[in-house]
Amino acid sequence: MLLENEINILLVDDCPNNLFLIEAMLNHLKHNLVQAFSGKEALECILNQDFALILLDIQMPELNGFETAKLIRQCSRTQHTPIIFITAFCHNIHQILQGYSLGAVDYLIKPIVPEILVSKVQEFVELFRQTQRIKQQHKLIELTNQNLRNEVLQRQQVQEALLFNQQRLQYLLFHNPAIIYCYKAFDDFITTFVSDNITQKLGYTVQNVKGDPMFWINHIHPEDAPCMMDKLPGLLKTGKQIYEYRFLHRDGTYRWIRDESKLIRDAFDNPLEVISSMIDISERKQAEEALQESESELRDFLDSAHDLIQSFSPEGKLLYVNRAWQETMGYTLEEVKHLSIFDTIHPNCLEKCQETMESVMAGIPCDRIETHFVTKDGRTIALEGNVNCRFEAGQPQTTTGIFRNITDRKQAEDALQIQRQWLEVILNSIGDGVIATDKAAKITFMNPVAQALTGCSVQDALGRKIDEVFCIIHQRRRRSAASLIEKVLQEPKVIELVDNLVLVARNGNEIPIDNTLAPILTPDGLLQGTVLVFRDITRRRQAKATLYRALQELEFQKFALDQSASVAITDAQGTITYANDKFCELSQYSRQELLGQSHSLINSGFHPKQFFQKLWTTITRGQVWKGEIRNKAKDGSCYWVDTTIVPFLDSQGKPYQYLAIRFDITQRKQAEESLCEALEKEKELNELKSRFVSMISHEFRTPLTTILGTNELLTHYSQNLTEEKKLAYLQRIHNNVKHLTQMLDDVLLLGKAEAGKLDLQPETLDIVQLCQSLVDELKLSSASKHQLEFTANSPSIIAYVDEKLLRHILGNLLLNAIKYSPAGSIICFELTCVGDKAQFQIQDSGIGIPEEDKLKLFESFHRGTNVSNIAGTGLGLAIVKKAVDVLGGDIAVNSKVNMGATFTVTIPLNER
Repeated sequence: MLLENEINILLVDDCPNNLFLIEAMLNHLKHNLVQAFSGKEALECILNQDFALILLDIQMPELNGFETAKLIRQCSRTQHTPIIFITAFCHNIHQILQGYSLGAVDYLIKPIVPEILVSKVQEFVELFRQTQRIKQQHKLIELTNQNLRNEVLQRQQVQEALLFNQQRLQYLLFHNPAIIYCYKAFDDFITTFVSDNITQKLGYTVQNVKGDPMFWINHIHPEDAPCMMDKLPGLLKTGKQIYEYRFLHRDGTYRWIRDESKLIRDAFDNPLEVISSMIDISERKQAEEALQESESELRDFLDSAHDLIQSFSPEGKLLYVNRAWQETMGYTLEEVKHLSIFDTIHPNCLEKCQETMESVMAGIPCDRIETHFVTKDGRTIALEGNVNCRFEAGQPQTTTGIFRNITDRKQAEDALQIQRQWLEVILNSIGDGVIATDKAAKITFMNPVAQALTGCSVQDALGRKIDEVFCIIHQRRRRSAASLIEKVLQEPKVIELVDNLVLVARNGNEIPIDNTLAPILTPDGLLQGTVLVFRDITRRRQAKATLYRALQELEFQKFALDQSASVAITDAQGTITYANDKFCELSQYSRQELLGQSHSLINSGFHPKQFFQKLWTTITRGQVWKGEIRNKAKDGSCYWVDTTIVPFLDSQGKPYQYLAIRFDITQRKQAEESLCEALEKEKELNELKSRFVSMISHEFRTPLTTILGTNELLTHYSQNLTEEKKLAYLQRIHNNVKHLTQMLDDVLLLGKAEAGKLDLQPETLDIVQLCQSLVDELKLSSASKHQLEFTANSPSIIAYVDEKLLRHILGNLLLNAIKYSPAGSIICFELTCVGDKAQFQIQDSGIGIPEEDKLKLFESFHRGTNVSNIAGTGLGLAIVKKAVDVLGGDIAVNSKVNMGATFTVTIPLNER
């Protein structure tokens, strides 16, 4: 017999961590907590000690919780010891019924809420104490009865003891969470007993119940009453029955009730009385409804995906397809039930797909595959995706494929190939010579005209350096111009050379040419090589010489007669000698103000000195200069002109005056600037979209695959699964849905912040208490055993701030510190009040932040280059920055690689 202060509680779980957590929750009760790591150890413990309560995990190897409970009940010593089952599966009604049939008094759902655990343990410890006292009283009564013949005077004491025991029993019944009631099992089923706690639980008095023969049936929800009546024969047959129904509370609301009834028979096996216990399970029912709603949302989410998602058995039978699959392939769900995956694969791809599926079912994942499917109406579609297989006990169960329709992309690639063929035909047909090189200046292409002009066949030229085949020199200086090709390779831009170049062919002939050099760039701007386009201008040179002689006979001033152009003529030193009306109109200077001046009068200062130096170098060499110049009018406004400057040469080839023809292109330049700004914005949006799609594809794929596979297993193989397995799979879906929901919440919160719709709801609160609660929560939930140290320069700091945003800021920074720091390391969290501002500083000793990442640290979807395989979305710090801005604060970071990071957030206290 245990003494009053010796209360033993047996904790049974095969996981030491679970036992440690439960013991930590109960240590303050000062009871003797005995640990057992298996059902066998638990049975050994009950042989040597009495226990007030047994907390028993269901999922254990060898002897599970139910088998252990059955053996405990067979032992007379523990026949009536209360057993509370611990499980992570709360929705398996058959498992719950099995537990109660073995004598369980309650269930605890993982993760265990400490307050609920302590409350239940205290309740059953108190019940155990009362029971022990009652047993002692019973022994005293037995002893009294034995001496009753000789001790008649002690009868009064025995009666008083019995009355005291009845009062105790009444107390226990009143404080029991269940309502106990009894009714006759024959005639009019009159209620014979009901516990006083019915007033506390349902609002009715004992008199209300006993005074109304139809009380129970009249208060059951009309929709549930027929089902209860159907179960009554089962009570008479088995002696036990469990009902779940809605019962009308006195306040007018219906409460869900779990009613467990036991039939009592007399010595002749006739039904005598029914004893029932009622427990309010409304909260459990609400949780079940919430789970059903969550599962419905998951199905909607999968059906809203644009990718084709399918799941099939090892034999190839289709088990699940999403809405996108149905719409693309043209089959209904009813038709899919009769399809095999091999019915949809194109015959040309069947062998390859079979090999891939065999590899996947052998445990080799397939991260990327391209194949073709045939739709119901006979169309062939191209698909790209991945395939994975779920195993049980080493055996493949279901194979899931996620595919994207790439038919349009494939058609575009085919069209590109045709364009390349057309381009080759065109290049081989044009009258210009074309040579292409790689980025090492080695020839990769040469058309027939280029072969004819250089005198080198394509077979000899391919792979050789360009300067070995295409030899060009300056006609006057007689020096090689091959350095121009190297210039294009070093500084990728187009170079046009239209004068003074000759090509030295293999036979030694010199051919004057026009030459354009251009870089070949990828869409990302990476240099791939160069292309040279040149032509024989021998005849053009001859025509030019003839034209020159004719032009000498013309009056030079006639070039500016076109009224649409601004025309000016200067002498060899650049002094203006002529200006037409258009020039005066654009510059807003009179002709008298322009004549005798240089063009520096209208210089806007926009172009560097090198620009005009190159211009003068060109025209003083006798070459025509073309370009765009930004000038300044007399009133200070600027305008753009497309300018051509023609030098007039004397008989020695020296310029003696220059003719400048300008066209006003101000409006075009303004339009170009607007277009550039729009293109830059579009580029930023494309980059943001690419990072968002990359994050969604990477971070959503694993939970979605897990949810899909688990859902398919439950849908098609539930009849082969135990209830514990079903609950485990449902919990897996719940955890992954919760993870997806958190990521979606982050995306939505960032979207609100980006749109400027982040609501600010400040309130007065103690931020020291807020910080401490965050640290306590993280200490409890962190599985990495980090050491969180929180300090504040004041025991209480009152601020008027939005608690939700502040929690989001500090929570994200603390979680990042935990995520990127090694296990066991120290994370320092310091709160300092400086004047009218609060400063939060979080310091870790993790991987740190590279210098190149700091500029983009707070950009959406950006992640550090050194995060390796650490999971993340790249949203956390972006949301933190937006939230800090909304609070009117600022954030700073100090970090070096592998030396940790320190984030400092400063916000105004805003005390009212």
